[in-house]
Amino acid sequence: MIIWCTGLSGSGKTTICSLLADMLKSNDYSVEWYDGDRVREELKIESDFSKEGILKNNFEVINKINKVKGKVDYIIISLITPFNEVREYARKTFGNDYFEVYLKCDKDTLIERDTKGLYKKALNGELDNLIGFSDKIPYQEPGHPDLIIRQILYPLKIL
Repeated sequence: MIIWCTGLSGSGKTTICSLLADMLKSNDYSVEWYDGDRVREELKIESDFSKEGILKNNFEVINKINKVKGKVDYIIISLITPFNEVREYARKTFGNDYFEVYLKCDKDTLIERDTKGLYKKALNGELDNLIGFSDKIPYQEPGHPDLIIRQILYPLKIL
């Protein structure tokens, strides 16, 4: 099963996926987890965060998953994945094994949260290609995700 979490930077993808991976592992499932920041480093992807660079990065992740699929029980992806064409390709590629989770969070909350300082840089004009914030790189909301999680509040507690 492939669980693909998409959403803007700071929406809670890494937090949710980390908790999910831990829960699955504690129940003796084998899990591979690919997080956006770690994926770029692991796959040696040098994205310029242009549309073309992001597409290349995202399709590389799908190729990587294809090589691991069937070797573990769950593959978890926490990746912004701003373009519908990538998510639709992943759904087509993985079929019934693909489960898409959209972490929907409004921009005011993301700016307030600003976990990586990216929104501050964008607001100050230091960053002009922040996905979903800049006109250069829009975030296309998923049309038919399998699950929508709205406004993750911190600190997150699972009881």
